[in-house]
Amino acid sequence: MVEEKKEVPPEEAKKAAKKKGILPEMAGKAAGKEKEEAPSEPKKRKKINKLTLEEVEEKLKSVEATMGGASSKYAQHLLHRREELLQKKKAEEMK
Repeated sequence: MVEEKKEVPPEEAKKAAKKKGILPEMAGKAAGKEKEEAPSEPKKRKKINKLTLEEVEEKLKSVEATMGGASSKYAQHLLHRREELLQKKKAEEMK
């Protein structure tokens, strides 16, 4: 027994797809746009020893907010880097 495929008018097909959450036409186009808009290289993270004083302070604030303190190894390394940068700044001011 051969089953006949029901031909659905495009408008009804779109409504059915909309109810499901995805339009087949739009899905392909949207995926293509996202690939084009995405940068060719992912944003690289800086190593702690390359961060500036402002960046270290910013990262410390976010770490303390997310982790609930500065007890993690990451936070300890950031604190150490901040101390290094402050010492360099003082040394330059003395000259």
